[in-house]
Amino acid sequence: MNQSIATIFFVIASLALTSDCRFCSADKTYNKLGTYDYADIDNKKIAWQDVFAIEVHHYYVYFYSPYCGHCQSIKDLVINYSVCGEIPMFFVEANNEVVTSKDTHLTIGATSIEQLWILGYPSLVEIESGVVIANIAGANAIQEILLI
Repeated sequence: MNQSIATIFFVIASLALTSDCRFCSADKTYNKLGTYDYADIDNKKIAWQDVFAIEVHHYYVYFYSPYCGHCQSIKDLVINYSVCGEIPMFFVEANNEVVTSKDTHLTIGATSIEQLWILGYPSLVEIESGVVIANIAGANAIQEILLI
């Protein structure tokens, strides 16, 4: 009996230690054991014009600049969420195509790239069924959303 419990404990501990995830989805806590680089999510980077071309029902698009201090402050959390979180996440790096402007609440309901803009970097846009349902700017606001 004790050997079975020890074996089960060993298997659980091994899985926890070998997991790429540093985000505990059970209690939404973030463990700062590791750090990430934007190169870790190269396979999740998309172009501005492809924001609405994703063939997933519900997803986030994170807009960032590698030179933005606020983006850097939540980089590990955001990338970790993209690896382990419940909602798929894609990344758009700052470039001249990304439209920035005020009044992002007016983009709620957008269904095309011509109807979308962000306030600045970092920003997180949530899309469901091809429709923008949230457009959030700022490191603190994004952190709160991802930790809910």
